[in-house]
Amino acid sequence: MNLIKRAITVLLGVALMVGINSCASLYQDDLSNVCRDQSYRGKLVLQGICMNYVIEMISNGADTSLYELVWTNELTNTEYANVFGLGSICDFPDSLREGDEFNFVVVDDMSDTCAVCEAYSPTPSRKLNIAVCEL
Repeated sequence: MNLIKRAITVLLGVALMVGINSCASLYQDDLSNVCRDQSYRGKLVLQGICMNYVIEMISNGADTSLYELVWTNELTNTEYANVFGLGSICDFPDSLREGDEFNFVVVDDMSDTCAVCEAYSPTPSRKLNIAVCEL
């Protein structure tokens, strides 16, 4: 009887892992399609503390309601053009550094459930949730 319970537990675990991998695979496939058809080009222009990142919209013809045309960093008095603050802080790749360019898509719903410090670093008031396309 104990062997049967163990076998059932193993089979359920395997089924769960296959389901999770299938969902992740579907998400990646959908993201790849969207990245191919609807991506923007951005540049990480300010890598502030606690994931307070500022990204410049490089893509020509992007909807100007997505970003701020001009924003001034109140701490350094540096002016930036066509920028937005990173909204999806939990999903932003660690490998990207200030000055790096990358493709991304704007996403509506991101479940940001990660621990992030709350130290202040200025960012534009306009924030976007983004998913970075393959680097």
